[in-house]
Amino acid sequence: MKSLKNIQTEIWAQLIQGENDRKHPFRYGVLGTVSENISNLRTVVIRKVIQEENELWFYTDFRSPKVQEIQNNDHITWLFYHSNEQLQFRLYGNAEIIQNTSINQEIWLNLPDYGKSDYLTQQPPGSTWSENDEESLNKDFYQNFCIIKTKIKAIDYLRLSRDGHLRAKFEMENNEWKGEWLVP
Repeated sequence: MKSLKNIQTEIWAQLIQGENDRKHPFRYGVLGTVSENISNLRTVVIRKVIQEENELWFYTDFRSPKVQEIQNNDHITWLFYHSNEQLQFRLYGNAEIIQNTSINQEIWLNLPDYGKSDYLTQQPPGSTWSENDEESLNKDFYQNFCIIKTKIKAIDYLRLSRDGHLRAKFEMENNEWKGEWLVP
């Protein structure tokens, strides 16, 4: 049986692989936020994993509903599932919105044009649109690009197996991860 330390190493290795490998199942995570006591889930692309800081980053349009939800309640949940390995991670933490900083500008300059177009629409994400509407891109809307930095404070690990399921929980306490086994 794996040790808790090995499982924690595996968790971060899988997340880092998701950041770097476009075909890895953890490239896309499900992010949960709360709005008016309703949970909202959406799939986002992992853009950066900083294990030393316990951080996962993704990019979004500052006008999107998830930004307002995070401004009102910064508690977030991530869900990752690897179907081939029957592996599930749930990560819990807090989100921080980063906008109009040198980090944003540096990342923006390195985005391909097709990636920038997501942030250059005149109407915000989720707005009503019909086929008759012409959506022109406005190059002045680069300020809509923002980074959401999530600080992970707890992780629930589950590996399903015919030989027996394995589940563990990790929580950050005094800047150190503490792990324990759970009944699957």
